[in-house]
Amino acid sequence: GANNRLFYIQNNALHELKPDRQPVGKSDSEKSFTTQDIPFVRGTLFYLFTDGIIDQFGGDNIKKYTVSKFRTLLDGLKSENLTVQNQEISKVLLVWKGNNEQTDDVTVLGVRI
Repeated sequence: GANNRLFYIQNNALHELKPDRQPVGKSDSEKSFTTQDIPFVRGTLFYLFTDGIIDQFGGDNIKKYTVSKFRTLLDGLKSENLTVQNQEISKVLLVWKGNNEQTDDVTVLGVRI
């Protein structure tokens, strides 16, 4: 990943692959991305997301949502179907954001293999 981590659910456990801290495009210090292997297990659910969700300001103290909160949310939703997960993630973000402006684009993609 280029500055964005990957979460995935495999065998009912949430896993996380940390990103390489470098851009996809041209950079002054170009280096190869780390290759990470994930064993194939039917039913694995992958979450790809933009930083808009974790950078969204809100809550009682107008702080960022954070990757930690998002990880906890996904872990709590892992046994739900994707439709329910979509509804809950949208609801949680809306409540978190409150009356604050949306900071950035927000995309969360869940893919089950």
